[in-house]
Amino acid sequence: MAEMGLHMNLSFRILSGALLTILLAGCAQQKPVTKDKASLIRSGDATLANGDALAATQLYEEALQQSPRDAGLQTKVGDAKVASGRAAAALTNYRQALEANPSDQRALLGAGRAYLVVNDADSAIDVFQRAVLNEPTPKNYAALGTAYDLKGSHKEAQAAYRQGLRLAPQDLNVRNNIGLSLAMAGDTDAGINVLQSVVAEPNATAAHRSNLALVYGLAGKETAARRLLEKDLKTADVSRNLEVYRKMRGLNPKSLREAVLTDAPARLNR
Repeated sequence: MAEMGLHMNLSFRILSGALLTILLAGCAQQKPVTKDKASLIRSGDATLANGDALAATQLYEEALQQSPRDAGLQTKVGDAKVASGRAAAALTNYRQALEANPSDQRALLGAGRAYLVVNDADSAIDVFQRAVLNEPTPKNYAALGTAYDLKGSHKEAQAAYRQGLRLAPQDLNVRNNIGLSLAMAGDTDAGINVLQSVVAEPNATAAHRSNLALVYGLAGKETAARRLLEKDLKTADVSRNLEVYRKMRGLNPKSLREAVLTDAPARLNR
């Protein structure tokens, strides 16, 4: 466009005031309308609820351009990034949220989950400890225990879970975590006993049964694992799970912890 202008006769390049006004008005009408922050957030929430975390991230980031110091919005961006498999990138948003509000529970828990995904147990422990100090809830104690388990500090993990159980003795998720922790610490029989008590509860979920099947599989009790898996899975999926358990039995303790806790953020949300 600039090159064409160099060859124009000067008289053609000078527009009258009226014509210039008309052209500028036309350009203004063609300018895309920018959505307000609240609309973008609502759209992001709906998009995330529909399972499109990447598109939700883009909507939240567009809203963030209008309000970069909004700690809650930074946390939403972080949550969407974790959901889209970008936990490391999400940590930047969580840190900015915590700079604005160091006691923000949602940002603390979000950061902790992201640290678990990237296998940074020490950083996860730090933020979950802060979350527990601010709000000593069963969920926060369970989160702290999971971070300790990932590090291999199983006694500390079990102490955190038991703190959670003092507040909510019937919390199946916390009891489930104790069972897994005992098994990862080498006390397989004790872990199985705890997980069996969880699975026996009327409100036990497929996830709880899956965890007991996992521990059965790690202990070489494949018949028991198969019976449990068949309650929720198709035959082909049962066989695949059993094959995974066989491979996991050969892992060193650190690799086993990471394999068992791969879905830690999902478990924390249950």
